[in-house]
Amino acid sequence: MPAEKLPARYARSLANLKRAMRDVPIVLVFDNDDLRAPYRRVATCENGARTFLAKPMPDWLSRLL
Repeated sequence: MPAEKLPARYARSLANLKRAMRDVPIVLVFDNDDLRAPYRRVATCENGARTFLAKPMPDWLSRLL
């Protein structure tokens, strides 16, 4: 993918995640920013309600919420 398309795709992905957290029955959100601890679960939403939020929460997730 061309680098100039990344910002728009990132923004769309976060918007889709926000919608999914509201509308999808169960959503598990993972963060892979840290290569020493990849695929760390950072949030769970069930029927639109947040049932789990990791501490510390990644900045991108706290901005989304």
